[in-house]
Amino acid sequence: MGGGKLRAKPWRWLMRGWGRKERPRPVIGVLTFEVSRLMLKTINLWQALDDDRVAVLRDETLRLQGVRKLVSDEDDFLLSLALAETMDAVHILARAIARLGSRCSNPVLLRFEYVFADLIKTDSDLCGLEYSNKKKMVREVKKMEKFIAASSNLYQEVEILAELENDLRRMQTIPAMNRQGCSLGVFKKRVSWQRQAVKNLQDASVWNRSYDFVVRILARALFTIVARIKFVFGFHRKDEAYGSKTTGHLSSIYHSVSGILNSSFLHSSNVRGIRSFASGPLMNHSSSKSSPRGNFHKQNNNTTTIDRNEIEGDESEPQTNIFNMKLSLSLFESKRKLLIAPPSTLGAASLALHYANLIIAIEKLSASPNSIGPDVRDELYRMLPSSIRISLKIRLSSYAKNLASSVYDPTLAEEWSDAMIKILNWLSPLAHNMIKWQSDRNFEKQNFVSSTNVLLMQTLYYANQAKTEAAITELLVGLNYLWRYGRELNAKAMLDCVGSRTFMNAGR
Repeated sequence: MGGGKLRAKPWRWLMRGWGRKERPRPVIGVLTFEVSRLMLKTINLWQALDDDRVAVLRDETLRLQGVRKLVSDEDDFLLSLALAETMDAVHILARAIARLGSRCSNPVLLRFEYVFADLIKTDSDLCGLEYSNKKKMVREVKKMEKFIAASSNLYQEVEILAELENDLRRMQTIPAMNRQGCSLGVFKKRVSWQRQAVKNLQDASVWNRSYDFVVRILARALFTIVARIKFVFGFHRKDEAYGSKTTGHLSSIYHSVSGILNSSFLHSSNVRGIRSFASGPLMNHSSSKSSPRGNFHKQNNNTTTIDRNEIEGDESEPQTNIFNMKLSLSLFESKRKLLIAPPSTLGAASLALHYANLIIAIEKLSASPNSIGPDVRDELYRMLPSSIRISLKIRLSSYAKNLASSVYDPTLAEEWSDAMIKILNWLSPLAHNMIKWQSDRNFEKQNFVSSTNVLLMQTLYYANQAKTEAAITELLVGLNYLWRYGRELNAKAMLDCVGSRTFMNAGR
């Protein structure tokens, strides 16, 4: 009997990964706040892959006109960018979990770096870290949300406690402070109550939890997220046994998603695999005309042949993933290389955020060009890089000779106004997303609040620099014309007003 029990304990320990406590294990302690941020990133990543978010990605994000014009007009490539950013977030989490795992006593968690590498390279989860169904993952998400909330409150209460303890030390060293409305004894009680509040929040958070406890939660969640990514983006399992397992525990997710996403997601017949970033001119300028209709042309109008089977669906082979992307597992990790912005993009030139601010400034000024003063014009001009200044000078000089005869043309002014609205309709969303993406990253570092999960491909980061600068130049030309048009109209109105007053005074 006794020998049997001794043999059962090692077997149970190896299967469950948890041994008997023989000595106190180190606890998370002050790393609670860093762990909470990791949990928040884990939750954000999981929620970014839910049914609704995936539907938005396919039906809205991929259809953004600015993305199609400035980044790429090929669905597979845009999805590859989304996958690359998602996988980058996964690997950042994995490295952070591995650092925490180095302090674990459990051998699997201690070597999490290698366990995760096996998952990516060989598609093997020998330790069974992935949750077997969605309900368990949802339950773990709720648990992590409670830990995050407790950590957020703990952070605030610790700051209050630090202030109270500092005041207490000052009261003990400066007796005169005792006579300022609060006795030393009462203040000591306040400090004691605050310490108890902090202790309660430490118990509610992961402060007193072991590294094994925390890393196990994060590791299992990350493995489940990787499984969800493989399902969403269509990576096939190595063998039928593992494939049937995946189909079993994700079947409910698949059916709920397919009702939303199984509409006509068109691929041209020549689209296969990874494509390139957008290239080629966005505009075709004409020096003989100052009208925006003669200068601004929509690109990417090449006709493509649509495969009828891809529209209606091939009944002989069921759809294995919601995006119909046939990607090998070897590409699963290599797609992260797409995050490196090519030299032709604003991200490579480190101009994405600056151009976003410039576009938003133009958008605000275009609402009331008549109110633009000299200081505002100078400030806007200082924001322009040399390349845009040169192109703007060329564009303005091309019709400067005819400007005097057309400045009072209301039809031309209306055309410019319409052209600017059309450009801003597809360009400004990318600029606003760029600002939002940057502010979310800064906000996440200091707060325990979920971000909006704006993808980089929705911003100006991957935007073609030449095309973006051409669009900005066109906006500046239009803004210049509308400003001059409004200024001349105001001057003419003032002259008419002065002339009428002179005529009335002469009649008297």
